[in-house]
Amino acid sequence: MNSPIRVMRDPLIVDGEKDMSTMDSISDSMVTDVLTVAPDMSVGDVIAFIEGKNIRAVPVVDENRKMLGVFSTSVLIKRLLPVSATIEDGLQRLSFAVGAKDTIIKHLEEIKRHPVRDFMDSGVFVVSPETHTWEGLRLLTKHGSPIPVVDEKTGKLIGIISDQSALKTLQSFRSTEV
Repeated sequence: MNSPIRVMRDPLIVDGEKDMSTMDSISDSMVTDVLTVAPDMSVGDVIAFIEGKNIRAVPVVDENRKMLGVFSTSVLIKRLLPVSATIEDGLQRLSFAVGAKDTIIKHLEEIKRHPVRDFMDSGVFVVSPETHTWEGLRLLTKHGSPIPVVDEKTGKLIGIISDQSALKTLQSFRSTEV
């Protein structure tokens, strides 16, 4: 079972003080026009939605935009494969799956009828808008893209940081120093 959403605290605070020479916050890097889906949408509809938008993952939010989790193609694929193929040091070859193709396709068709809440990752790492840019970049490299930006008090999704938005921010650092 997935663990609850975890808000990462900013480790750049030392003795209650933030290093003022590096005050860039992740809010400068986040995308605020975020596509989302509702938890009761079918997995099939969400697959069609993300394919139509050419994205790999989408936040799942309730009617108040409270962050519930993220649905991604990688999580779906992991759910389709045998557990032994998805664990570290698990199966090294999936040649047996060729014979299981019809079973896997049937399983996918069954999954498509379920609500996305059953197949989202609710254990995603999220950051607050005050999180330092460099901490956001570290989390992207450790946990992958995208990372939701959530208001700590309300739990509402306010944006995401992605590999693309982070790269854009890094390029802006260069242009301001040249």
